Amino acid sequence: MYKKLVLFAGLLLTITVAACASAWDDFLRHPDANAARVLVAHLAGSTCDSSTIPSSQQVARLVRLLTSRDLPTAAIRPAYLVTRCLDGGDLEDVYRALGSVIAGHPKDFLRVVAQEEVPDSQLRYLVATLPLSLVDNLSGQIAELDRRAARIRSANDPNTAEVSRRALTVLAVRRNELAAIKAQTNAR
Repeated sequence: MYKKLVLFAGLLLTITVAACASAWDDFLRHPDANAARVLVAHLAGSTCDSSTIPSSQQVARLVRLLTSRDLPTAAIRPAYLVTRCLDGGDLEDVYRALGSVIAGHPKDFLRVVAQEEVPDSQLRYLVATLPLSLVDNLSGQIAELDRRAARIRSANDPNTAEVSRRALTVLAVRRNELAAIKAQTNAR
């Protein structure tokens, strides 16, 4: 009896892992609203076990999708939801990619952030994580934060006014931090 129970539990876990891996693959192949709904259903009740975490290759494909010129807006919510389950470089890559979404799709980005009730501690990472190409360029970092703030201000939607205000505050704080660093390095 015990062996049958263990076998059944193992089979159930295998099916669950395969279903979510398949949901990620399906979504990344065809990132439309239907595939996003299936993936979000897997992620929504997730406890971040191995069945819901995408592989590093899948994360890389998600990042390419988020930063593509023809971003399907259905990719924004699953990308945000999976940040709860990622760490290290994969998490930073997704934050960078979501930050870049602000430039092309500020209204969609803000709708997802408002819908998910993102805390300020995470909002900072979502809106202020900058591209790696700007790591040693303080002026470029400040300019990018200014561009993101302008795009958020341009997304006039009463349903996202509160999250827009919070995002602008986060961007202003980060901009001031960078401006202070720039002033210190220029004074030397």
